[in-house]
Amino acid sequence: MNTNGAPALVSLLENGENYFFVVVNKDFLNSINLIFYGSDSVKKILKDGTIVPAGIYENSMELDPGDAAIYMFPKTDK
Repeated sequence: MNTNGAPALVSLLENGENYFFVVVNKDFLNSINLIFYGSDSVKKILKDGTIVPAGIYENSMELDPGDAAIYMFPKTDK
């Protein structure tokens, strides 16, 4: 993950057989550019709770002020 030096809060959580990687834009006035790299097993958690393969999205995204991006991947990534 790369934020190009922009302020972000990053957390790694675990639940059951999965890890959850959470990135929060700490800037409440400006968007940040987030570049995320991961294997094919990484999923993206959408705002409505839908889980989709992260690979269907570009590696680079704009994260709105105060917004979060959540990714999920298995503890045993093969």
